[in-house]
Amino acid sequence: MIGIIPSAFEDQNDVKAENIHAFIQRTFGAQVEGINWFSTYHIHHRVASRFRQGRIFLSGDAAHIHSPAGGQGMNTGIGDALNLSWKLAAVLQRKAALSILDTYEEERLPFAELLVNTTDRAFKRMVARDKTSQFFRKHIFPPVLSFLFRFPYPRHKAFTILSQIRIEYRSSDLSSGKGTNVQSGDRLPYVEGNFEYLQSINWQIHVYGTAAEKLKKSMQEKDFSLHEFSWNPYLKKAGLQKDALYVIRPDGYIGFISSEQRIDLLHQYLNTHKILPFTNE
Repeated sequence: MIGIIPSAFEDQNDVKAENIHAFIQRTFGAQVEGINWFSTYHIHHRVASRFRQGRIFLSGDAAHIHSPAGGQGMNTGIGDALNLSWKLAAVLQRKAALSILDTYEEERLPFAELLVNTTDRAFKRMVARDKTSQFFRKHIFPPVLSFLFRFPYPRHKAFTILSQIRIEYRSSDLSSGKGTNVQSGDRLPYVEGNFEYLQSINWQIHVYGTAAEKLKKSMQEKDFSLHEFSWNPYLKKAGLQKDALYVIRPDGYIGFISSEQRIDLLHQYLNTHKILPFTNE
């Protein structure tokens, strides 16, 4: 059980489990026969002002801490770690410019600030003790949410929020080129056949449609993996553009888009950030 210390014990510095036995039994109708672990803790909502200072990087709970409302803490920490780790690996292996490390804070700090603000508001609503809040929590929210989640769109929207696949880095220095619905900086939509290639955690080129022979030859010379996918109506529904060139980052986000498969712009993007593929996939 997780709950708020009853108001009668708020002034106590060291609340023991036995102090609230009667409250638990009266409130939940639960008979407490044994306790393996009991502790109290305080909720904090904080974000570091910087995620990088020289050679020091912050991620996970060291960078941001907030209420467990929504269960977003672990996912966010993992997202930080992945975002930073492939960039560190690229720089250490001389497969990317040193400046690529600046994009870690640029991409992850804004999301952390948004997350902390939203979980803070959600937590306050969850624990508010005024009669209006209690009435809404007990009589309004449960039936309304139950009704909404009968429909595909609200369920999908909730999934994208809680799974964090809605996160985008469109304003990042690593995002360049313009698409139609899916933009550079967006997470590449999973469509049939492309997920297995993303497991390589490497830079790669995707073309959903037909890749020009010049593009294939150019990427082969640079040792970049190029994957060509047969076009079908579902790809358009997913937001992808037919015959467009997509540069996919090691973390599965789109770094560069060229609707016309402009090889010169592709080389310019790669040269700007000194991007080279990792040797071992």
